[in-house]
Amino acid sequence: LQLRGAVQRRTPPPGLVQQGGGGGAGTALSLQTEPKVQAEEQQLSAFREWLKQGSVDLGAVRLRRSPMGGLGLFAARDFEEGDVIFEVPRNLCIEVGTKNFDVSDEPNVLWRAAQSYDVDAFLDPSAKKAVLSLSQRLLLERQKGAASSFAEYLAVLPDPPSLHPLQLRWPKELVVGSALLSRMHSTILERDTACMEELLAFERVWKGRLWALSSVWTRAVHLVGDDSEKLALVPLMDFMNHWTPESGTTETWSCFYEVQPDANAVVVLAERRISKGEELTLLYGEFSDAQLLCNYGICPDMPGRNAWDEAPVSIGPYVLTSPATASAPEGSLVAARAACLSRHGWTLEGSLIFTVPQDLRPSGGLLALARLLSLETVEEVEEMEDR
Repeated sequence: LQLRGAVQRRTPPPGLVQQGGGGGAGTALSLQTEPKVQAEEQQLSAFREWLKQGSVDLGAVRLRRSPMGGLGLFAARDFEEGDVIFEVPRNLCIEVGTKNFDVSDEPNVLWRAAQSYDVDAFLDPSAKKAVLSLSQRLLLERQKGAASSFAEYLAVLPDPPSLHPLQLRWPKELVVGSALLSRMHSTILERDTACMEELLAFERVWKGRLWALSSVWTRAVHLVGDDSEKLALVPLMDFMNHWTPESGTTETWSCFYEVQPDANAVVVLAERRISKGEELTLLYGEFSDAQLLCNYGICPDMPGRNAWDEAPVSIGPYVLTSPATASAPEGSLVAARAACLSRHGWTLEGSLIFTVPQDLRPSGGLLALARLLSLETVEEVEEMEDR
């Protein structure tokens, strides 16, 4: 609420409010005067014409203001499940080679809980290379100006989300209010600061670098083919908003995309029946409100409605002396527990941070910790770790 109030105070009412995100909420342009609003319409008109010249059929969709904020895509007619809504040829996409870095390579649940950074927001070297390569490509294309074959597309890419950690200093009381949010915020701040430094050779202006980097983070998707994988910006598709589920509802997002090698295009299809006038949405991922806020600058309208929200459970070093039986554990057992957890990345200074409901599952970290604390001898601890 403090963040939203700060942004509202900083944003003049006549302008278009940018709320962040890779879809409609992230495509609002930072324009405040009537001439600039007209300029925006001219840019969008040029963008539509560019798409048509690139063989994109816009007859089934409308690009207009979204209730979620900014611009979004809407159905111009009814669709049945599986219908093709539109296609974007690959030559209109800006791509670099990559590997999927949405899933951590580290499977150990105790290791995840022990880290001082958010594992899912962390970049390994190959993933960082892909993000930087695509950001550099954006900067180089923009430096070409009108000579770039993507000039009309670049003109409608928005400024960075207002709530990006590098764009707005978050209130301290908000960051420290949640262990998960604090860890995610600090990870993204450190991650993007390092990326910004590496982009300095391509762009001296700080705002320009942040524009390119945030465009990649909030809009890029993975395109997986038979023999290749690309990190790509897909024009038009990146105007689609994220669909956030509500607890207890059976409603789903309306669209999905796939790569069709034969057509050499990215195809957007109907996930379910879509009514004329309905906003077209994608599932960016199974993201909690904290992830949407930190990564996309999307502030939830109503807390507690996202079925993928998580709650943190922090467990400190006191857990090492928890009794497995009626009596307190001996010093050797406490030392064996500490050695085991330290080998899984815990420094024994901070807290283990688990997430509910994820770590309550049979394969979750809380059960793994409970198993460790239930063992009564050093030998049992060593045997369990070997298994």
